[in-house]
Amino acid sequence: MKRLNLISIEEAQERIDTQFIDYELETEELLLTECRGRILGEEIYSPINVPDYRRSTVDGYAVRTEDLEGASLDAPILLKLIGKSEMGHLTDLEVKPHETVYVPTGGMVPAGANAMIMQEYTEPKEDGVLFEISASELENMIDVGGDIMKDSLILRKGSLIRTQEIGAMASIGKKIVKVYKKPRVSIICTGDELISIDEDLTPGKIRDMNTITLKMIAEELGCIVVRNELVKDDFDAILKVVGDAVDESDLVVVSGGSSVGEKDVTADIFRTLEENSVFMHGIRVKPGKPTIVANIQGKPVFGLPGHPVSALNIFRIFVRRALDRIQLQKDSIPRMVRSSCQEGFVASPERDTYQMVRFTDDSMGHFVKVTGKSGMITLLTKADGYVLIRAHDNVVNTGDVFEVILFD
Repeated sequence: MKRLNLISIEEAQERIDTQFIDYELETEELLLTECRGRILGEEIYSPINVPDYRRSTVDGYAVRTEDLEGASLDAPILLKLIGKSEMGHLTDLEVKPHETVYVPTGGMVPAGANAMIMQEYTEPKEDGVLFEISASELENMIDVGGDIMKDSLILRKGSLIRTQEIGAMASIGKKIVKVYKKPRVSIICTGDELISIDEDLTPGKIRDMNTITLKMIAEELGCIVVRNELVKDDFDAILKVVGDAVDESDLVVVSGGSSVGEKDVTADIFRTLEENSVFMHGIRVKPGKPTIVANIQGKPVFGLPGHPVSALNIFRIFVRRALDRIQLQKDSIPRMVRSSCQEGFVASPERDTYQMVRFTDDSMGHFVKVTGKSGMITLLTKADGYVLIRAHDNVVNTGDVFEVILFD
């Protein structure tokens, strides 16, 4: 009888981290305004200084710091006002000893000045401006290149493009951006008992849900699902579909046939496509123990359990990790809250358990275990998230506090 060679969660993560470091997605060019949420496919260097002039960060007065040494509320210092720096325009004014110039926020600090004093600490007089505080060099102003220096690297390849990254690229005039294409994912579900949602239900059959739910979660993670197929338990048929999927995709998921039963042929199919491709078959985790991961053509190819809860669980945790790695991303940061167990329970002493839980009130202050078998999709409809319970610490007591990972 075949047995699974179970490895720990941490070892599984490490193997996924190291197997696909050489795989790189194709790139495409987009308008800057279309890039939010995408992954940068090039290094971004600045062709200019930002700002390219000395800019005030306050409404106030440009001064020479040496002119205000010792200034205080009790001993203010008077400087001569020689003019105003207009917003959006160059100024040819120059601050000489014992002089000052008014500069609005964002305006150009004139030559000769090396600091700005907020107008709240000044008092206008007929013959100038009275200053009640001293200043330090470059106070309340940004020097040339103080934000971004010309020719400096401002964004690395592999950066997630958020609103702030778009702002940084806009500041240097970057209109067209090279980004990685969205990962192409194929989802193949196997099983003689499965029928599509469009077919009539007959005795011995069940409606497939994995092609739908796994497609939804892949799209939620920013992927393009290029294949989404239901295949009967026929070795040659599955081999053909998986082989075509590997050729067309960046990542492939096969749901079903990952265990060691008579019809569990997924691992053999992976090895037929590429010898020695399977580097993991079995994780010491519940649910999801018979998970397979292979490296075929340098691409991640997963064999997930057919049970819906197990399949979704492994997709969220391990397939998502592989997607992050081929996009040069660090681990996705899950949404989580600290919550305490309302009713104690005992988890598996043999495997780490991803335990589905639900909150007992709107405050998320307490949770209870959601019970049921891994083949029951209603487990997910009743759950708000899950907690990780280690096998060596499997007795959960009332009041124990956990980080609850929230479902997206």
